[in-house]
Amino acid sequence: MKLGMLAAGLTVWAAGAAAQSGLNAEYQPLVAPLDAMIRGCLDQGHDDESYRACGPQTQQACHFMGSQGATTLGFVMCAALLGRLWNEELARSWAAMQDGREPGELEGLRAEQAAWEAYRDAACDFAVADVAEGTMAAHVGGDCRVRMTSERVAGFREILRYR
Repeated sequence: MKLGMLAAGLTVWAAGAAAQSGLNAEYQPLVAPLDAMIRGCLDQGHDDESYRACGPQTQQACHFMGSQGATTLGFVMCAALLGRLWNEELARSWAAMQDGREPGELEGLRAEQAAWEAYRDAACDFAVADVAEGTMAAHVGGDCRVRMTSERVAGFREILRYR
């Protein structure tokens, strides 16, 4: 099991290194259209279900737009790119969630966000460990983080809709 976890860690590290290498340059032209897709989808959303559809829609689009297509490398590159874009959207939504809140509310909100981040990381680390022996570990980990982060953004958007 420890060997499997080491293999998963190395796979995730290699995927991260690949995302920082020249391979990422192939996906750089996708940043603006995917970012616009994320923002457009969220802006057009009108309920929790429509907000939550944005994550899978952007993942599917990236796989069709990316030069590596629906390959392991393509999935890893899309997960790295979308992970960055959804984290940026999470930061914007997080800032909006904090606007106008009282100090006591902020304390509770920050504690809840920290707990959510710990949960996301643990859930995704488990998902990677579960497939540690395979080549899909990097894809599974990245996909998990993109899915959970996009769902978190959707949840924030739903709350903000009523503020």
